[in-house]
Amino acid sequence: MTCPYDAWQHSEPTVWRERSLHWHAYSWRGDGKRLGDNEARRATTADIVPFALRDWLMKSARLIRAAPATPEEALSWLRRQFDDCAAAMRPVQQRTFIPDEFRFGLALYELRCGNDLSWGFWLTNASYQAMSLIAVGESTTCACHTR
Repeated sequence: MTCPYDAWQHSEPTVWRERSLHWHAYSWRGDGKRLGDNEARRATTADIVPFALRDWLMKSARLIRAAPATPEEALSWLRRQFDDCAAAMRPVQQRTFIPDEFRFGLALYELRCGNDLSWGFWLTNASYQAMSLIAVGESTTCACHTR
């Protein structure tokens, strides 16, 4: 059996539509040393990136930066976040390392598959930039849907 490593280039999954998904977009930029604060990362009241990706949903709804309704909208948000921090990325992580066609093409494919997506980058000033898209369906419990 072969694995279609290039599926992102020639297929458009509709899993997200079949599951009636949208995404919650989260971003965090802060002192990289804070990532070692295990208590803060586990706390639902802290604004720092959590250990487990889906734990963003347990955090305050005020941390939601956007709520894209389609994979394309989610990708647009992700691209803006990436572009905003690209100049401050450490040299090894800059755009030339992974071509944008692959980076964003694969991201769109993953979103269309209904997956969560999380990127993180170390910045030159010892800061860390996290950007996450969490797939949310009708049955997902999270702060902004339980008002």
